[in-house]
Amino acid sequence: MKHPYLHFFYLSAIGFYIFGFEYVPAQDYPNLLYQAHIFTQLVFHGNTFGGVFSLYTYIPPNAISTVVIAIFSIISNPFFSGKLYLFLLGVALYSGIYRYLKSFEIQYYFLIASISFYLTFNLHYVAAYLNFVTGLAVVLHILATIRNN
Repeated sequence: MKHPYLHFFYLSAIGFYIFGFEYVPAQDYPNLLYQAHIFTQLVFHGNTFGGVFSLYTYIPPNAISTVVIAIFSIISNPFFSGKLYLFLLGVALYSGIYRYLKSFEIQYYFLIASISFYLTFNLHYVAAYLNFVTGLAVVLHILATIRNN
């Protein structure tokens, strides 16, 4: 049996975890905001901070969350940008896990949604190791698409 409001409930819980606190209770979250602010100032505003910071011509692969939060920071303040990225990442991870489990043709939608919600709040997401979680969400969506075709 499908539960029409189940996804709304779980996504609301993810939203409450992120937007319900002034400062998100995550370990690496302040570092990501700091890095995103420095990146935004260096790249988009030309601020060199008196030569203290410099930008190399390559971006390491584990900097995707910093770059995305920095791009969001152009439109909004860094705190809201970080929360928005965390929320979108939570939705992407939840839907990736849900799609992947559903690709096995399990008919217990409540169970799939509950497991997806449980696995969304893994150590990496709660501790804000967002680069790993971003890659995991992308890989899960790719695997689900491959399995469905």
